[in-house]
Amino acid sequence: MGEVRSAAPIGRDGLGARRHRRRYLGSGALALAAGAMLMTVTGLSSAAVASSTRKASVTNVVWWNMWSGATVPITDKMVAAFNATHPTIHVTQLNVPVADGDAKFLSSVAAGDPPDVFTDWNPVLGGYAQDGAIQSMNKFLTGKYAGLKKWLYPAALEGGVYKSELMALPMSMNSLALYYNKNILKAAGISSPPKTLAQLTADSAKTWKFSGGRLDQIGFYPLTSAVDAPFQQWTSVFGAGTGFVNGKYNLAGDPRDVAMVKWLATYDKYPYSDVEGLNAAFGTVNGGSTDAFSMGKQAFYGSSLDRVDFR
Repeated sequence: MGEVRSAAPIGRDGLGARRHRRRYLGSGALALAAGAMLMTVTGLSSAAVASSTRKASVTNVVWWNMWSGATVPITDKMVAAFNATHPTIHVTQLNVPVADGDAKFLSSVAAGDPPDVFTDWNPVLGGYAQDGAIQSMNKFLTGKYAGLKKWLYPAALEGGVYKSELMALPMSMNSLALYYNKNILKAAGISSPPKTLAQLTADSAKTWKFSGGRLDQIGFYPLTSAVDAPFQQWTSVFGAGTGFVNGKYNLAGDPRDVAMVKWLATYDKYPYSDVEGLNAAFGTVNGGSTDAFSMGKQAFYGSSLDRVDFR
């Protein structure tokens, strides 16, 4: 594997402009967006009910999350440390793949056995709240938690609100970073990482490799498989996003949206199916943290700053 440890925030005109990603955490059922969220589910998990029946002094909390790969040992340590310091609460975690995590969650809700807490990356909060799969957290904001909303950054708090009700808690905010493989750049004659999108596009073109009609190495590829992922990741870089109205895109309504789409379209010449196939071979499509970049087969990769497997 080549050296892949370096990272720099990337923006439209320079790497200093950052895009924030919200993570949320939800109690009982979970939900949300380019990050993770904490929500309260309607009803108790079977484990929680069983625990309460066995031993009234201990509350068992079932926590689902979408972390995988190299991150799992970290969440294991977090859970163990929490359980060791909270004798009246016991957390049991389940790592569910990103690819089918939401479907698994909705199935658990339909079966009447949802988790108590679910950390989700996807933009599903509105749908979950509207369907009654999760409950408002407002009723819990009493006592020492009464000022919780004021403690949160307004931009982060807004991501967890649905119809004036706090449905989820933002867990963290991240910046999009551009990771690059030093060995691949050196082999392509690139002496330093790009500082603008124009430079990134030019350097990327030098690092794609095909062998016998098959993709062997990816340069940079922003057209990922996640639903709406290109728009989620690049709207703030371009100052775009005003073309998303009433749940639908109207990208022609703002020149910044148009500029973003035109830039994304320049990567359409690269084979989407081959990129997905190469990543699938390493596990990323199935929710794993191993991908083409981690395996030294991609020059540039845009992701959050918490990628411990890139260190």
